[in-house]
Formats: sequence, C-alpha cells, structure tokens
Amino acid sequence: KDLKWEKSTTVLTRHLESMHATKYAELMLAKLEGKKKPAGQTGLESFLSGGLRKDQDEKLLKWVVGPYQPFCAVEEQTFRDLIKSHNSNSTDVSSKKLKTMIKEKVTVVKECVDEMVKQEKGAVTTDGWTSIANQTYFCFTFHWICEDFELHSIPLGIVRHRGTSTAEDHRTALEHEGLKHGLTWENIVALVTDTEPTMNSLGRLVEESAAFLNLTIEHVGCAAPILNTTTKRVALDPGNAPQPL
Repeated sequence: KDLKWEKSTTVLTRHLESMHATKYAELMLAKLEGKKKPAGQTGLESFLSGGLRKDQDEKLLKWVVGPYQPFCAVEEQTFRDLIKSHNSNSTDVSSKKLKTMIKEKVTVVKECVDEMVKQEKGAVTTDGWTSIANQTYFCFTFHWICEDFELHSIPLGIVRHRGTSTAEDHRTALEHEGLKHGLTWENIVALVTDTEPTMNSLGRLVEESAAFLNLTIEHVGCAAPILNTTTKRVALDPGNAPQPL
C-alpha cells in the first residue's frame, strides 16, 4: 500500500497499528526493550510500574485507567492548570499521546503476564453472559499460588463471541485465549464455573480434552450456586434435606 510520509514515521506506525496488530506489538516491544521487568522478577506490583519513561507518566496512566477517566480529560484546561501548579515545567499530554502511552503499557504488561503464567500451574475461572445489547461475552481468569504461598489472579481476557454460545464454543474460546498468553492444558489443574447446564457441559468437555492428553483437569462447581440450589430444594421439599444417620 502507498503511504504518504515525509520526515516522520508516524504515518507508518499508525498503519501498523490499524492494519498489522502483531507487527505493531513487535515494534512496541522493540522500543521498550530496555524497560521491561528485571529477569526473575515475579511480583505483580513491581512489573506494573515498569515500561514508562517518567514517574509522572506512570501516575498519569494510573489516574486515567484506575477510575476509567476519558482520554479527553488530559486536554481539559482545568486539569492542565492543576498539573502546572505542581510542576511548572510539565509538558501537556494530548489524548492521542495518552492512547499511545496506554498501548505501550499494555504491550509491556502483556509480555510480563505471559512470562509469568506459562510457568505456573493453576485454576481457571470462567463465565459467559449476554449484554443488554444482546452481545455474548466470555471471560477467563487464571489463578495460582506462588512459592511464597501468595495467591495471584490474572484476567486472561474478555471475548465477544458471535453466533451460538454452546459449551464447545466456550471451550474453544478458553483454549484460544489461553494460547494467546502461553497457557496450555498442562498449565490448568482445575476449571471453576457456576452450575448452569452449559457450564456443566463445558466442565465435562474440558475434563475429556485433558483426559485425551493424559492430563487431569477437575471441573469445580462454584460453591455459591450449589448452596443456593440445595437451599431451594430443601425449602420446597424438606424431604430433600440430609437425614441424620
């Protein structure tokens, strides 16, 4: 494709960003090669603060991402006046620049997450739902306990799914999202879901997939819906209650 450019490579970078996501991610990693987490580092808090040029950039991103501020907030004159009052030498940040900073941060964090989870064994929690706009979504979170017996939980992603939402669709999405982060069936020891019929079918499919590979993945139903269902059955028919021996 013919692209017009003069002295700057911005046009080429934007083309990669919009048309070649993988190559764009490689470009971001190349630019940030010296800003990744130190080798052997496993703490979540430590790598979340890495990858940016200045401490003020890090604080700005946390202010935007944490409370879900709109990108245009950094262009409000009242915000810029506030920043200038603390640091008269600060440089104004545009919403376009902020977007680039966030994408760079995402690239760094994703790489750190991938390095961490692919070396661990843990459980995946997952669920699916339909939005008010009648769009189907699947979400996945990976949980593991490190050597210091500290629990870590990493969201693997929220996926918009088109078409049906069968147990097989959910299993395929789980496998795809896991592979994107370096996870395989060998990393997963348990799958935790609610006890809705489709989720129970998903659990059986995952157990079968693992058994085919001579692996063991246990499907664990969430305690809350199990307790809720048990309580309802007992309330409707006391005869369902456990009887003393």
